[in-house]
Amino acid sequence: MKTSLSPDKNAGWQATSPVSDGDSVIAAFTGSVNGTGTSKDKRSIEIIAADKSTGKLQWSAVIDTGESPLQDLRIVGITGDSLVLSSGEPTFCDWSDRTSTTWVVDASTKKLRWKREGLMAGQVGKGVVSGNVKVARNNVAETALGGLDLTDGHTLWESPTGGSVTNFLRPDISDLAVTATCSGKNLDLIDPTSGAVLFTENSATHTELNPGWSCVFDQSTMLICQEKVSQGRIVGIDVSSPKRSVWQLSSNGDRMPPKITGAYHGIVYALVDRGKMQAVALDANSGQDLPDSPVVAPVLVDNYLGVTTEGIFLPVR
Repeated sequence: MKTSLSPDKNAGWQATSPVSDGDSVIAAFTGSVNGTGTSKDKRSIEIIAADKSTGKLQWSAVIDTGESPLQDLRIVGITGDSLVLSSGEPTFCDWSDRTSTTWVVDASTKKLRWKREGLMAGQVGKGVVSGNVKVARNNVAETALGGLDLTDGHTLWESPTGGSVTNFLRPDISDLAVTATCSGKNLDLIDPTSGAVLFTENSATHTELNPGWSCVFDQSTMLICQEKVSQGRIVGIDVSSPKRSVWQLSSNGDRMPPKITGAYHGIVYALVDRGKMQAVALDANSGQDLPDSPVVAPVLVDNYLGVTTEGIFLPVR
C-alpha cells in the first residue's frame, strides 16, 4: 500500500513542525492509505526522517489510524527508543477528547508500540508520557492529568482536575512537567513519574482560553516564567531544587519587568519598552540587570547564534 499525502484528496491534510533528533530531522504527515477492492480508504500518519545536512531520506513509516479524523497532529517528543505523536487542540485550553489520540512508535522497529484514545499528550520525559486524559469515575467522564509508561502505555498516575484542562508550557525541559491550568491561576512544576507537584505559583491574571504564564529554560538550572500581561511578574526557579522561587521581579518596586524572549546558561534576554523596544540582559540566578546590554534579545540562543524574530545575529554574551 502507498500513502497518499495530496491535500486535494485528503481534506484536513497537514504536516507537523519538523523536530531535530541528532543528525536527523523528523516530521509526520496525515494522509490516507488506499483501500483495495471494496475496502474503504483508511486514515494514516506517515513519519519521515531525513538527514539534516543532505536532506536524504533515512527512513519512513506508516501508522494506520483507522477512519477517525486527525486534527492538529504534532510530535510531542523523541527519546532514544520512542517517538510520541498526539492529535488534538494544540492550545489545550479548548480541548475535545473526541479528537485526541496519542501514538507511541518504537524507534528501532518503526512500528506502533501503543496508542491511547482520549489522551492529548503534552510532554515526554523520564520514561513517561504526560497529558490530559479522559477518565470515567462513577460512570461520569472527567478530565484528569495523567502519566503513562512510555514502554507499554499503562497508567502510572492520574490526578483529577475538576473539569479543567492543563496546558503544558514545554520550555525545553524534560525532567519536569511545567503546566498552567486553563480554568485556574496556577503555574505548577510536576514530577512526571509520580504526578507530585513540586512547585506552584499563583498568577494575578487569568483568561478562560489562555494560560496565564510563559516560561523559558536556560539549558542549565534556571527556569524563568512570566505572567502573560504587560510588565508581567517574573519568577526565577532553580529546577534542581524547585520548592520555591529563587527571585521575583514585579512592577511594584523601582524596576519594571521586561518582556522575556529567551535564556541561555545563566543569562536571560528580554525587551524593555521605552517608547522603542530596547534589549536588556538579566542574571538568571538573581534577576539583577547585567552591566552590558545586548544588541538584540533572541528568542532562541546557544553557544554560536542568537535567533530573533527579525533574523539571526551573533549573540552578544
